[in-house]
Amino acid sequence: MEPMNCAADVRADGCDIYAPTQFQTFTQNTSAKLAGLKPEQVRVHTTFLGGGFGRRAEQDFISDAVEISKGTGAPVQVTWSQRR
Repeated sequence: MEPMNCAADVRADGCDIYAPTQFQTFTQNTSAKLAGLKPEQVRVHTTFLGGGFGRRAEQDFISDAVEISKGTGAPVQVTWSQRR
Protein backbone atom coordinates (compact mmCIF):
# COMPACT_ATOMS: atom_id res chain seq x y z
CA MET A 1 0.00 0.00 0.00
CA GLU A 2 1.37 3.41 -0.92
CA PRO A 3 1.68 6.07 1.78
CA MET A 4 -1.11 8.56 2.34
CA ASN A 5 -0.53 11.51 0.01
CA CYS A 6 -2.28 14.51 -1.48
CA ALA A 7 -1.33 17.39 -3.72
CA ALA A 8 -3.40 20.55 -3.36
CA ASP A 9 -3.41 23.84 -5.21
CA VAL A 10 -5.69 26.36 -3.48
CA ARG A 11 -6.29 29.61 -5.35
CA ALA A 12 -8.83 32.42 -5.02
CA ASP A 13 -10.75 31.11 -8.04
CA GLY A 14 -10.64 27.40 -7.24
CA CYS A 15 -8.79 24.40 -5.93
CA ASP A 16 -7.33 21.28 -7.48
CA ILE A 17 -6.85 18.15 -5.40
CA TYR A 18 -4.81 15.15 -6.54
CA ALA A 19 -5.31 12.27 -4.12
CA PRO A 20 -6.01 8.54 -3.89
CA THR A 21 -9.40 9.11 -2.26
CA GLN A 22 -12.28 6.66 -2.04
CA PHE A 23 -14.95 9.38 -1.63
CA GLN A 24 -14.57 12.15 -4.18
CA THR A 25 -17.67 14.10 -3.15
CA PHE A 26 -16.66 14.08 0.52
CA THR A 27 -13.17 15.23 -0.52
CA GLN A 28 -14.68 18.00 -2.65
CA ASN A 29 -16.91 19.24 0.18
CA THR A 30 -14.19 19.06 2.85
CA SER A 31 -11.71 20.90 0.63
CA ALA A 32 -14.24 23.59 -0.28
CA LYS A 33 -15.05 24.27 3.36
CA LEU A 34 -11.37 24.52 4.36
CA ALA A 35 -10.48 26.69 1.36
CA GLY A 36 -13.49 29.00 1.70
CA LEU A 37 -14.77 28.02 -1.74
CA LYS A 38 -17.95 26.58 -3.23
CA PRO A 39 -17.85 22.81 -3.86
CA GLU A 40 -18.14 23.37 -7.61
CA GLN A 41 -14.88 25.36 -7.47
CA VAL A 42 -12.98 22.28 -6.26
CA ARG A 43 -11.80 19.70 -8.79
CA VAL A 44 -10.81 16.30 -7.43
CA HIS A 45 -8.39 14.28 -9.54
CA THR A 46 -8.41 10.71 -8.24
CA THR A 47 -5.07 8.96 -8.47
CA PHE A 48 -4.53 5.20 -8.27
CA LEU A 49 -5.41 3.96 -4.80
CA GLY A 50 -2.70 1.34 -4.32
CA GLY A 51 -4.91 -0.54 -1.85
CA GLY A 52 -7.21 1.59 0.26
CA PHE A 53 -9.00 -0.91 2.50
CA GLY A 54 -11.17 1.93 3.85
CA ARG A 55 -8.31 4.14 5.08
CA ARG A 56 -8.46 6.38 2.02
CA ALA A 57 -11.99 7.39 2.96
CA GLU A 58 -10.55 9.57 5.73
CA GLN A 59 -9.92 13.25 5.01
CA ASP A 60 -7.03 14.04 7.37
CA PHE A 61 -4.25 13.80 4.80
CA ILE A 62 -6.32 15.85 2.35
CA SER A 63 -7.10 18.50 4.98
CA ASP A 64 -3.38 18.85 5.72
CA ALA A 65 -2.56 19.56 2.08
CA VAL A 66 -5.44 22.01 1.60
CA GLU A 67 -4.63 23.99 4.73
CA ILE A 68 -0.92 24.19 3.91
CA SER A 69 -1.58 25.25 0.30
CA LYS A 70 -4.06 27.90 1.43
CA GLY A 71 -1.66 29.17 4.09
CA THR A 72 1.35 29.36 1.79
CA GLY A 73 -0.48 30.47 -1.34
CA ALA A 74 1.32 27.78 -3.34
CA PRO A 75 0.68 24.23 -4.53
CA VAL A 76 1.91 21.58 -2.10
CA GLN A 77 2.26 17.83 -1.88
CA VAL A 78 1.89 16.08 1.47
CA THR A 79 3.17 12.53 1.84
CA TRP A 80 2.94 10.71 5.14
CA SER A 81 5.59 8.13 5.98
CA GLN A 82 4.43 4.56 6.40
CA ARG A 83 4.44 3.06 9.84
CA ARG A 84 4.38 -0.66 10.44
